[in-house]
Amino acid sequence: ALPGSCARSRPPPAQMNSLALVLLASALTAPVSRRLGVVFPVDHIDFGTADDFAILTKTGITTVPESSITGDIGCSPITFESMTGFSMVKDSSNEYATSSQLNDDSKAYGADLASPTPSKLTSAIGDMETAYTD
Repeated sequence: ALPGSCARSRPPPAQMNSLALVLLASALTAPVSRRLGVVFPVDHIDFGTADDFAILTKTGITTVPESSITGDIGCSPITFESMTGFSMVKDSSNEYATSSQLNDDSKAYGADLASPTPSKLTSAIGDMETAYTD
């Protein structure tokens, strides 16, 4: 640059890409109301019975041996076997299972386990879907 000029050097492309990703992630994770400059108060989202689960899914749960989950997990309408990577032990009633990867008396539930588990999961999945669209 000439003496007295205001020329700036551009950061290397890798730094520009990293900055762009950070800015994009910030924009995408900001609440829509903040991105639009409008405030829409949300008092509470009612998760209903889905709130009883740390992880609740319709498609399965996969883990690794070192994982540690606090709270119940569940899958529905797919089967109990869709929770993979856990060392599960079913209880004598066949309503739930436990695992060394589940902490604090947490349990694993699958739609094909004994009653009342299927109806419990059907209700929780319905409440999860309602909360998502609400």
